[in-house]
Amino acid sequence: MRVISRLQGGLGNQLFQYAVARAMCLRLNAQMLLDDNALKNDPKRRCELGAFRFPSTLPVVSRPDGGRTGLLARWFDRVEILREKHFEFDPEIVMLRPGTSLHLIGYWQTEKYFQAVADQIRADLQLASPLDKKNQIMLDEISAVTAVSLHFRRGDYITEKHTAAYHGTPSEGYYRRAVAMMQERAPDVHLFVFSDEPQWVKDHFKPNAPMKVVDINSPESPAADLRLMSACKHHILANSSFSWWGAWLNPLVDRMVIAPNRWFQEAKSNTVDLLPDKWLAIEAA
Repeated sequence: MRVISRLQGGLGNQLFQYAVARAMCLRLNAQMLLDDNALKNDPKRRCELGAFRFPSTLPVVSRPDGGRTGLLARWFDRVEILREKHFEFDPEIVMLRPGTSLHLIGYWQTEKYFQAVADQIRADLQLASPLDKKNQIMLDEISAVTAVSLHFRRGDYITEKHTAAYHGTPSEGYYRRAVAMMQERAPDVHLFVFSDEPQWVKDHFKPNAPMKVVDINSPESPAADLRLMSACKHHILANSSFSWWGAWLNPLVDRMVIAPNRWFQEAKSNTVDLLPDKWLAIEAA
């Protein structure tokens, strides 16, 4: 039995697509493959999973452009396509029994698909290469204080009309309320701010707390930022799967995670299963 997971979107989305398939393979004793065909047609995205330590034998496979021959084509043609039915958790996915090979197509944005093997997923998603000097220095700074990761997702959420209308962004008030709540728990918090527009953060965000904008990694190295984010003790999320994973990869059971209560500006998707039970959702407006 094989489980082929289609990769699409950025790093955060790809991690959900990896995790649901990995959990399924562990439970069903199946072989796992990653399908990068959708990324080939996305000029803004690429496969980001090569930065992690997960099993080195795990192949990323591509159907030859326009081709229907060869072993790979037969793999795709002989599997059952399993499309995500809706945004919320689908219990049928974790109740599947060994049988026909599967091709997973969806986003699968809830830990309920892989919560049973959470320790294994976290072990898989360690960086494959050691940290370079600048990242090690930043990690040492994070480890020395009560560090809170705070994420601003801007980019296409701001500049592309359709994307901005669909996703929206949390208000400055959301971030200020979240920082205040963190300070109630630990008055000595230090903010480590991650953003795809670090200069905007430096110019516009002035919280009542010590702050450092983490701008040492290029946009081509998102996994390095994710590693630093996960090393923080607590987390303030954007409505972004990237900061979701930055918080989830932190194994501390007493971490405090604050997220916006509205993940999409156009609230058509049921996001009830998006946030783990212990995470706190507060007003995004």
